[in-house]
This record gives sequence, C-alpha cells and structure tokens, in this order.
Amino acid sequence: MSEAALSLRGKTIAVHMRGRVDGPPIVLKECMLETRGSRLFLVGTSVPVRPAVTEWTDGVRRAIAWDAVDDYLLFDCPDDYYGRCQAAQAAEMPVPAPMFETPSGPEGAPVEPSGIAIEPETPLDVGSVVLSFTQGRWWRAEVVALEDNDMVRIHFPGWDAKWDASVPRGELQVYLGESLQSDDRYA
Repeated sequence: MSEAALSLRGKTIAVHMRGRVDGPPIVLKECMLETRGSRLFLVGTSVPVRPAVTEWTDGVRRAIAWDAVDDYLLFDCPDDYYGRCQAAQAAEMPVPAPMFETPSGPEGAPVEPSGIAIEPETPLDVGSVVLSFTQGRWWRAEVVALEDNDMVRIHFPGWDAKWDASVPRGELQVYLGESLQSDDRYA
C-alpha cells in the first residue's frame, strides 16, 4: 500500500468534487482508499458539514471516485474538522453550507420500481419517462439524450440539472406512471 493511501486511512476528509464549484464539501470519516476494477475510490462514512446540522446522508458509507475529486482537506477526526470550521467562523471566514437539497416538487420524490427492465427492443426516445436507481432508491427520470454505447442521459424531474446522469440503458426500468399507485375507484 502506498504512503499516500496509509496517510488517509482512518482520517476525516473534506472533499470538493470536480464540477461542484460553489457547493459545500462532502465530509467523510474513517476513510481509506479502495480499488474497484481499475478505478481508485475514497471510501468513508458521511458526517455533517456542520456539527449542529443533520443531513440525510449522515452515517452512510460512501465511495467517491478519486478521479472526481478536485481538492481535499485532511483532518485527524471529525472534531478536528469542526474545530477548524469554528476557528474559521470566529475569524469571519466563510464556512461551507450544509449539503442538503430537496426536490422542487413531488415529482422529485422516490418511487416504487416497476420491475420491468428497459430491453434493447424497448422503444426509448428523448422525453420518455423511465425509472433509474441511484442513491439507494428508484427515481422518475426523463430521457434527455440517447448516447453512444447504449448510454442514456437522464434528468431527474424536480431536481437541479447537476444531478443529471448518463447511465447504461440496461439499468433503467419502464415507468408505469400512476398505475403503480392504488386506485380507490375499484376498491
């Protein structure tokens, strides 16, 4: 194991991701580097950006592709990170805002999976609504582009475009609309 990898093991790291210029860092404790396939990942447990603000990701084990990391700050433990944030605040330096976002409407809420995979012969066009699995849940997604190598660019309705993603067609499911919801007319 490299010296750099050993110096990260067990530490708390505030990570700034490429493409999230103004966003707060992602803070992970008990970190280590792990290889998955041919890629290197920083793996750790999420902690709040601020000690008094809870976030839905608290305590979640996360893996961040090392090549997506723009910058990082290394701390001995979460208390070391929080202490330095308090010192920065006392010196009137900006402290990052918590990383908590909510959808702009109900269409951004998680949904139940349909269990029906998008097959190669399933018609799929720009504007089609599908289901995509990410962050441990199924979400409605709109197809915004059909890309090479059976990749599909999707947008999650109700969420900022920064959450758009390109995913393999085979990982998507058919969206059945409101037919998955109970219909009291027939009860």
